[in-house]
Amino acid sequence: MTKKHSYIYKNSNAENLRLYIIELTLQIEKTTSQVLGDFLNIDWKNSNSLGHKSVALSFNQKIQLIQDIKGLNKNDRKMFTDLMTIRNKFAHIDEIRTFKDFFNLGSNGTSVKKNLDNWYSKKYYNPENNDEEFKYRVFFHWLFLDIMFILIKKVGEHHKLENE
Repeated sequence: MTKKHSYIYKNSNAENLRLYIIELTLQIEKTTSQVLGDFLNIDWKNSNSLGHKSVALSFNQKIQLIQDIKGLNKNDRKMFTDLMTIRNKFAHIDEIRTFKDFFNLGSNGTSVKKNLDNWYSKKYYNPENNDEEFKYRVFFHWLFLDIMFILIKKVGEHHKLENE
């Protein structure tokens, strides 16, 4: 990647796509734990449920709790689901090393590709680079940023309600 495209490496320096996806989703998991801890008035780092102990809820369970929050719209929930699908396939299926591998996996991959294209194709323009893998890395990065924004927005809404 060139310096011109360094923005997609702001949250991870990993060239390897699997590592890149795992690093970004680890940040989402940490933020999810913080948000849930804030909502439930729990010290998440020392919590059995939200912390790093072996009995803690899984990343998937934490995401399901976030998806259950009132006011999260259908599209937001779908973004979380698609992020988890990408993360789980890259983390658990050795044969998936590229977005092409993931998209060709079956209906899950096809559905996620369609959603990524719907969400991000209109704002993506890079005439210098027709590389599909690069394009979907950018789309994944934007998905990561959108989910972080959703989580931060929920915290703001929660505190606003508490103070009314």
